[in-house]
Formats: sequence, structure tokens, C-alpha cells
Amino acid sequence: MRHALRAEVAPALAAATLLALALGCAGGGPGGSEPGPTVVVVGPLPSVGMRHGSVPGAAAPVDDRTPPIVWEASLESARERARAQARRLLVFARADWLAAALRMEREIWTDARVRRAMQPLLAVKLDLGSAAADAEVELERLGVSRLPALVLLEPDGRLAGRIEGSASTEQVLELLATAAGR
Repeated sequence: MRHALRAEVAPALAAATLLALALGCAGGGPGGSEPGPTVVVVGPLPSVGMRHGSVPGAAAPVDDRTPPIVWEASLESARERARAQARRLLVFARADWLAAALRMEREIWTDARVRRAMQPLLAVKLDLGSAAADAEVELERLGVSRLPALVLLEPDGRLAGRIEGSASTEQVLELLATAAGR
């Protein structure tokens, strides 16, 4: 099992190392005298090829009776529906290349407790990778400075809560409890 995990994780680690080197993290800045940017890796390794419970932080089993989260097609249509239906809107700002966002997809959005708590809300994914120009403008309007991010909006568009950066299931549940307790 250990060799299989290494084989699956090795390409990701190699890519992260190359990115760090490209950003100048392995030495000085452009002139060589200043330190390069700081790279911080947060969270456990992904549970690639392992069963639930074998890695701390692995996703809870999916409860098939809890419906999946329905993600709206666009932020604009989600805002219109939220206003018309007097429902709060959760915006998940992400990017395909971001490990923390992929972890949230795999572990948090599949958790039955999160799926239950999401039922009264509308939800939309704002993917920085697919519509970069539009997404960047929207992220700026939402005040997001770090991905991944969760932005909880009132039906009228006012901010109700926010989490920026990697979040745990418990942190997301706490934000969603805010939505339930309005």
C-alpha cells in the first residue's frame, strides 16, 4: 500500500517542487540576495487509493438518502433565483489547479452533514480556471482575496459570512449553521 501511495502522490509532489523552483522559492529573489516567496503546504496528503478512516481528515461516508448539492450554472442566475426565492446563496470560489479546492470537492461537499445543511441554500461554483476574466471581476466584487473561498450571501446580496483558504468540514458546517440561524 505504501508503494502505491508513493506512486500516486509522487507526480503531485514533483509538480509542486517544480512550481516552487519556478517561483524562486529554492533560493534568493531575482538578484539572489533577497529571499523568494514563502510556500506553505496546509493539510494532510490526499487519501488517494485508501478507504475512509485510513487517513485522518478523510471524507465521511456518503449518506445516499441525502440529496447531492445542486450547483447553479452561473453566479448571475443564482443571484436572481436567490432574490426571487428569498434564499441565501453560497458561492464556492475555486480553481481546478488548487489542491485545497479539490480536497473540498472530495471531502466536504460529499459529507452527508454538509449536504443536509446545504438543502435550504442555493449554491454556485465560481471557477477561476474556466472563466478567468469574469471570475476575477466577481471575486473582486465579493471581496475574495484567497482561494478557495466560501462566500455566504443574503438574498439581497449582502455578505452573511465568509471563509477564505482551506477549510475543514467543521468550519463549513459552522458557516452553514449561520445560514440556518438567520
